[in-house]
Amino acid sequence: MRLAATLALAIVLPVQAFAQERPSLVFFGNVGTRAEYMANENFASTPTVAQDNYRVRFRVRVRFGARYQLAESVSTGFRLSTGSSDFPSSAWSSMNDVFRRDLIQLDRAFIRFQPRDQIELRFGLDDNAAFRASELVWDNDVSPAGLTQIFNVGQLRIVTGQYMLREVRTSRPDNREAAFLFINGASVVHGPLQVGVSHYYYNRPDAIATAIDDGELNGEFRTNRFDPADPAAYFSDFSTLQFAARATKDKWRISAEVAINLGAESNSALGPGFEDKENLAAGTLIRYGDHSVPWGWSVEAGYFQIQADAVIAVFNSDDFQQTNVHTVPVWFRFRLPSGAALVWDTYIQRKVNVNLASNGGVVHNENATKVRTRITAQVNF
Repeated sequence: MRLAATLALAIVLPVQAFAQERPSLVFFGNVGTRAEYMANENFASTPTVAQDNYRVRFRVRVRFGARYQLAESVSTGFRLSTGSSDFPSSAWSSMNDVFRRDLIQLDRAFIRFQPRDQIELRFGLDDNAAFRASELVWDNDVSPAGLTQIFNVGQLRIVTGQYMLREVRTSRPDNREAAFLFINGASVVHGPLQVGVSHYYYNRPDAIATAIDDGELNGEFRTNRFDPADPAAYFSDFSTLQFAARATKDKWRISAEVAINLGAESNSALGPGFEDKENLAAGTLIRYGDHSVPWGWSVEAGYFQIQADAVIAVFNSDDFQQTNVHTVPVWFRFRLPSGAALVWDTYIQRKVNVNLASNGGVVHNENATKVRTRITAQVNF
C-alpha cells in the first residue's frame, strides 16, 4: 500500500504543479447532433431520379482540440474533427446513406508567433484570418495549410497568406506542379462598423484534389463550370475579389458581402451556360438578438445569389449549396446554460442558371425549389 501511495503521489503531484505553473493549457471542443429534411434535394421534383422528392437524414459532429501558450509570444494548438477531407466545407457526418462513421481527422495544427502586438505570424493548418461577413467566399470549417502574416496598425488589419492545396496525382500524372492559394486582405474597424476587401488567387485551380473523382472533376455539390473539352479542368480561372461589411448596434447586426471573379471566362460558341462569365456573388444578413448568454436567443435571415464561377465551390459555404444558386436562409438560435445551444435553420433555394443545374452529373431542367430544414443540438466545452 505504501508503494502504491508513493507512486500515486509521484504522478499526481507533478501534474498538479504543472497545471498551477502552466494555466495556459486549454482544452476545447463540441459535440453536435442534427436532424435534417430536404425537399426536392436535386432541385427537381421528378420521381424518376432517386431521392429527388425528399430526403431525411441524421448527422453528427465531434471536435476536440487544445491550445498551449509556450511563451508570451509563442502559442501552439491542434483540433481533431469528424468529416471527410474530400468535402472540407462540412465536418458533419451523415448516418443514413451507408451508415458509415467518418474517421477523426486532423483539422488544425498550428504555431503562432506574435513578437509584438502589431505583428503575428501563423504556421501550419489554421483558420482563414481574412475578414469575411459571411461564408459567401470561404466556409468557416475550411482551414488552409501554409503561412499567414497579420499586421495591425491602429484600427487597420492587414492579412497576407500563402497556402498549399492538395495536389492532383491521378488525373494529371505528367504535371507535378504544386497548387497554391494566395489570400491578401485588409479591414478596418470604425466604431460599430467593420469593412474589408480581400483577394483570393488560385494559381492552378485544376489541381485541387478535393474536386477530382477518378480522374474527373466531381459535379456533386461542387458546382463550378467544367471545361467541355477537358473533364479534368475548370472552365474558368479563379481570382476572386471580395468586399465585406458588418455593422452592429445593440442587439442588431447587419452584414453584406460582394464577390467578383476576375478570372472568369465566357465562350458563346459553347452554347447555353457558357455565353456569360457567371462571375458575380452577393449576399446580406440581418440578425436581431443575443444568443451568447444563457437563455439568450437570436433570429437571422438573408438573401444570397452566387453565380457558377464567382468563387471556388470546394471551399465556400455548403449551407448555401456552393455556387449557381439563389438562397434565402433563416436561423433561430437559443442558448442554454453550460455551453449548450439549439438551432433551427431553413434554406430555400433555386438554381441561378438552369443550364448548369447539375448534381451528381444529372441535369434537371425544371429547377424545382429546394427546401432544407434542420434542428441542431450542440454542447460546447
